[in-house]
Amino acid sequence: MRLTNHANLPAPIVAAIANDPYSRGEADISVTGLIAPARQQALMHQHWDELTEDVADRIWSLVGQIGHGILERANVGAGIAERRLFLDACGWRLSGATDHLEYVDGTLTDWKFVSTWTIRDGVKEEWIAQTNLYALLWRAHGYTINRLQVLAILRDWRKNEALRNPEWYPP
Repeated sequence: MRLTNHANLPAPIVAAIANDPYSRGEADISVTGLIAPARQQALMHQHWDELTEDVADRIWSLVGQIGHGILERANVGAGIAERRLFLDACGWRLSGATDHLEYVDGTLTDWKFVSTWTIRDGVKEEWIAQTNLYALLWRAHGYTINRLQVLAILRDWRKNEALRNPEWYPP
């Protein structure tokens, strides 16, 4: 995929986005790839070198990476942060990078840095599928998972809006 910079963003931002360290590791597919629509995945794979995306469209992804890095740095106590696990099944190697496992009580947490409007109608179906696959990975490695949670950090949440519209705006 080729990156463009139509908004003429500064070089350090472009470089940070272009040097995204994400990797699914030595796997055939990642959890997020597995839950994505099959046709979308096939077309992206087939046409990867023809695709373009503007760096401005990846700003929130960059902010999410920053947030994950800070939360990983804050990992204390009986937890495991930002761990990539692998599972071989049906001739495929699956990988998934989980955000945090509190192994004392078996709570697996996935951090989401999203707009308030993203959660207005509740937890997204793909988040449910994603966290359940992460639980499968941990269980395959001998861990007990008792609880799954998606912790959405709302990047545009406003206290005044919550006070004005408590019937539909998250508290």
